[in-house]
Amino acid sequence: MLTRILAALALLTRIPVRRPAQATPLLPVIGALVGVAQVFVLHLLAPFLPPLLLSVSLLAVAACLTGALHLDGLADTADGFGGGHSREETLRIMRDPAIGTYGAVAVMLMLMARASALSTLIERRAAGPFLLLAPALSRWTMVALGHALSYARPEDGLGSLAGTVTRRQLALATAITAAVSVAARGQYAIAAWGAAIGVTVICGRIFARRLGGFTGDTLGANSELTEAAVLLTGVVLTR
Repeated sequence: MLTRILAALALLTRIPVRRPAQATPLLPVIGALVGVAQVFVLHLLAPFLPPLLLSVSLLAVAACLTGALHLDGLADTADGFGGGHSREETLRIMRDPAIGTYGAVAVMLMLMARASALSTLIERRAAGPFLLLAPALSRWTMVALGHALSYARPEDGLGSLAGTVTRRQLALATAITAAVSVAARGQYAIAAWGAAIGVTVICGRIFARRLGGFTGDTLGANSELTEAAVLLTGVVLTR
């Protein structure tokens, strides 16, 4: 189990550990750890920073821990889907490491939306549960998409590590995420799950239609969209 957790850390974060095993079912654990780090920073800096600056600090913590990996996936997906007119062209654009206009706008809007939602939750003293729910659920969606769809590229890539997810692996990831949900705040969990599943179903259908499956970039994009959806759900629930 420890070996798989280390593998998941290597896959989803910048922590320098080796990736010695298949760790897909434990991706929600890494999401939860990112959430724990953000909650720690929230309590540490809350007496000193106003809500908006604090929310930006929390996003910076997540970006540093993950190497902005999922934001990069969002940017590449936006560029590919915005500029590509065929499956092949979309995949080619997504492979390009340069960021285009669609990608830049997508990342900017995503960060603004999440910072605004977090700021509101901080003002309402309700940010803690959603800082745990959002990253755990977003990593669970990676496992779910890996089970539901095929890997879209003919060659191997980072996203291929999530391919061929078995029912047993999906069940384990779901159980872990459910445990995190209960620990975070049970009364918000059902709505947060609904938001995560809704985003993933919609995105999964788009990915299947445009690409014939998923890539590492689309997993990252779906993860970012899921986090934003869960945070916005929190804003609605805590009015």
